[in-house]
Amino acid sequence: MKTQASNKANQLQELIGKKVSDKKRILDYLRDYKRISILSCINALEMVHQTASARLSDLHDDGIITQREGETHSYYILSAEPDKVKEQRERIKIDGLIKKLEGYGYEVIKK
Repeated sequence: MKTQASNKANQLQELIGKKVSDKKRILDYLRDYKRISILSCINALEMVHQTASARLSDLHDDGIITQREGETHSYYILSAEPDKVKEQRERIKIDGLIKKLEGYGYEVIKK
């Protein structure tokens, strides 16, 4: 008989596997079509909006893809400079956290 902890571990492993699978599907699409948007993920890859947005964000955070602005919506392409993109994403997140802390009245010492 499986324990509750064992069941939770299996559920977590399935979730991690699903994330990896969704990222791979996005990268496969990008290799074929050279660009992808949230709408492409929803329509062509049959993902729900939240999943598409989260996986694109994960890939962007990792520096694998970079965002571009089109005439009507933004889209993503494979990154030519993964380290630079990753660093930019980290900086954006850090700046956002600093702004939040300052909004709560904390003084943030910046390097």
